[in-house]
Amino acid sequence: MSSPITKSSPVQLAVKPPADFASMILAIINRKGGAGKTTGAIFAAVKMEEQLRSLFGPPPAGQGSWTLLIDWDSQGSSSAWAQVEMPEDEQAALTLAQRADYYLRATGKAVRDRLLPFAGTPTIVHSDALGIDVIPASMDLGGLELKLSGEVKAPFVLRQLIQPLRHLYRVIVIDTLSAAGLLVANAMTAADEILIPIEPHYLSLNALTKMLNDVLAIIGDEAMGDPSVNPSLRVAGIIANKFQATHHHKDRINELVAFFAQQGSPLDNIPLLGVISTTVEVSEASLQGTLGRGRALNVQQVYGAIVSQLLIRWGWMDGQQLGCYQRTALAGYLTTLASEERIAFLATLAPEGARVHGGIYAAG
Repeated sequence: MSSPITKSSPVQLAVKPPADFASMILAIINRKGGAGKTTGAIFAAVKMEEQLRSLFGPPPAGQGSWTLLIDWDSQGSSSAWAQVEMPEDEQAALTLAQRADYYLRATGKAVRDRLLPFAGTPTIVHSDALGIDVIPASMDLGGLELKLSGEVKAPFVLRQLIQPLRHLYRVIVIDTLSAAGLLVANAMTAADEILIPIEPHYLSLNALTKMLNDVLAIIGDEAMGDPSVNPSLRVAGIIANKFQATHHHKDRINELVAFFAQQGSPLDNIPLLGVISTTVEVSEASLQGTLGRGRALNVQQVYGAIVSQLLIRWGWMDGQQLGCYQRTALAGYLTTLASEERIAFLATLAPEGARVHGGIYAAG
């Protein structure tokens, strides 16, 4: 039985971050539906919060978490899973789409910059069910796509609106819709890195090529005269969802790894971060506002290992255990390999002490 939606009061945020504060924005992207974006966003945000509390202690008083989840999809699947919605009894509770519309109505850069402090702080509520702060979705997000059309600064709106929040949250996770359009472009423009969940079958791999073209369009290439809206955007990694121990799925995983091995900059060295097996318990958990029990505990373990890999690559955790986290996150796939295949695959993984992302945002 599903629990009722919680109508929380807006979170009261702190004003000033510590001098050494650093944050990352992580968008979950795939234009194909059913790839596991919402599941990835929920599990990544919750497991990230657990890790961040162990690293940095509790967040400031009045702030519910170090991790902020943004539901950037009018369907509101993440909001429903977190059991939150916009407060109805708060006059100041404006949706993110309303804030964006307010910002777009201002004409001229000077006016927009002056209005940004007022237009740029969307209402945030705390999910008691998941223990993280959330900017809930709203139906008017669908209309925002049309309002952005024709706007010169259309891809930058979300980045401008959430910029003040990265002084307060260590990690911001954006759950996106299944489409190719200005809302997804906004998420990629706002993000430091993106995670790509994918199903291991032919149609999903075929769609991946088109989506990576979208990523390259956001990164751009100034040297070739290709304008860039977010040149520092990087793909954090791939997560294979709904994996089954069949020859078909195993072959698709091998093709996926080989595909990224052939890519040049800026799509080189994109790791396979984890493999998630099919489990009905995760679907049931989404109705209950939890991460699930039974076999869903294995999904939690895999996402915990995925989050640890990200934190190591960002330089926030020691890298000595990277190989252990990789093997944990890929265990479902590794068990399908013969001994020689397993050894060869493990040799392709990033070595311990792997790269640290150079684009981590630090508050001045």
